[in-house]
Amino acid sequence: MDALILNFKAYSSGAMIGWFELAVSGLVITGCKAFRKEDKVWFAMPSEKIKNAAGDAKYRDIVTAAAPVMAHLQNTVSDKLRAAIEGKAASLAPQASQSAPARPKPTGCDRTPEGEDLSEYRSPSGDDGISF
Repeated sequence: MDALILNFKAYSSGAMIGWFELAVSGLVITGCKAFRKEDKVWFAMPSEKIKNAAGDAKYRDIVTAAAPVMAHLQNTVSDKLRAAIEGKAASLAPQASQSAPARPKPTGCDRTPEGEDLSEYRSPSGDDGISF
């Protein structure tokens, strides 16, 4: 399972050092958080702030993964995350070779990370019958 870091935005608050989108197997997870403490770099999936029954603020994960999957993602993403932190954007996404024809840059979810066009599977806006 390959993973790509997209749209890394630097941010500084304690150990948190940025936000990014994580592309994994054709899915894009928005709102991932990057952390660094000393030499250790890791990320967290998106979460939301909620209040429990006692009124205390807590954070709840919006996206979760089984422990082995999350461990694999942490290992896969760590070097790419270090590159993003250091501003080495060239190492974040695969680059087309000089001899390959240029492809249009993917927008939204119209293409997979491999560049396959998904627009033919998308229903016209508002016509899919889904209420949300």
